[in-house]
Amino acid sequence: VDLNGNGVKDPGEGNNDERPVQGHLSDLHLVTVEAGLRQYLGNNPAFRSYIGASAGATYNNEVALTQTFADGTGELFGRQEGFIDSGWNPTAAAVVGTEFAVGKRAAIGVESGIRWRDSLDTGVGTEDSISIPIRLRGRVAF
Repeated sequence: VDLNGNGVKDPGEGNNDERPVQGHLSDLHLVTVEAGLRQYLGNNPAFRSYIGASAGATYNNEVALTQTFADGTGELFGRQEGFIDSGWNPTAAAVVGTEFAVGKRAAIGVESGIRWRDSLDTGVGTEDSISIPIRLRGRVAF
């Protein structure tokens, strides 16, 4: 990872050193809390299709970026705390799926849809995250 975009230390800092730079990001941890609704379609108890929607928020921890020269010396090039700031970001999803009964009290299913998450608060420009996940799921009624 290179904040300058050219792989070398910024010459404006008085160092014209052209050694390559490598970066290491600390771990990113995400916790998501969502609530949603699901509407089943049709009356067939063995095969049930549905549509659903959910909304919530995702919390992420702060991520730091540490850059060192990649020539084996381990010399520190720079450290940026708050490369990604911690905080809550909104999320929403819309899904379609189907369930197949596996006995009287259990079902397996597959669903897909579109999921949106607001961009992380970073020191560089980021964009919202849009994904289309495919999920296998199970349900057991007690």
